[in-house]
Amino acid sequence: MRETAVREVLEETAVQIVNLRLIDVVDIVTRRHDSTVESHWTLIDFRADWAGGNAVAGSDAADVRWVAMDDLDSYGLWDETLRVIRAGAAMSSPAGPGEDMRS
Repeated sequence: MRETAVREVLEETAVQIVNLRLIDVVDIVTRRHDSTVESHWTLIDFRADWAGGNAVAGSDAADVRWVAMDDLDSYGLWDETLRVIRAGAAMSSPAGPGEDMRS
């Protein structure tokens, strides 16, 4: 999963990431009226450090940008998305040469 995350971030944003740490695994399940499962997604959320590249939107995105933590509420994000972003931001980052947190 970590290799996939690194590859997908590079493909979709042109950003290189390192030091991936698992934040959480989130299951999203929708059910029909009779309680049977209609759809099920599993999101595996990682925190990573920026290692290089300038963010540009790939084929699956209309836009890409670095956003300050204080500005997140203005985006109308799902509560679970905000929870995961904040949990990731609260994780300590290993010190390293040339580290840029881009928070």
